[in-house]
Amino acid sequence: MAVVRFDFQADKPPAFSPAQRKLAASMVAEIAAIARPQAIQIDFDAPRSAWPFYGQLLFEVRRRLRPEIFLSITALVSCCGAEQRWLAGLPVDEIVPMAFTMGQAAPATIAMLQRGGRFPFSGCRTSIGIELPPYSEVIQPRKGQRAYFFPGPQKWTPALAAQAQESFLP
Repeated sequence: MAVVRFDFQADKPPAFSPAQRKLAASMVAEIAAIARPQAIQIDFDAPRSAWPFYGQLLFEVRRRLRPEIFLSITALVSCCGAEQRWLAGLPVDEIVPMAFTMGQAAPATIAMLQRGGRFPFSGCRTSIGIELPPYSEVIQPRKGQRAYFFPGPQKWTPALAAQAQESFLP
């Protein structure tokens, strides 16, 4: 899986223009053409003001990719609420709620997941993103749920990979 991260400086947000969208879609398509991955994940903490841009970007990316490429996106947990239906109908195969760096939503989200609850938006239920300590100590993926692990502020090391395997694999 190739992972493409889109980021910007909060104090200098982009215009989210059609030209930027076309350039971003071209970049993703070029990565796919060079790397020839089976899957691509787009990681973008899209603020509400960027949702229309992001949705259009995903449609454009999907048009440019080979049909067999699995398209995954990350989403803030706040986007997985019932009222946040902007994710519905996107041309993606998977939406990964990022269950870390959740701000004010952290206590309620952790409690909900620990008691077996699910995200209100059904598109956010098949996978989950978990940061290795501290969140990996309190959030576990469900049986059959694809899990993505992130090292947080640390860098991946063989020891950290072994810790993740011991924590989550049977």
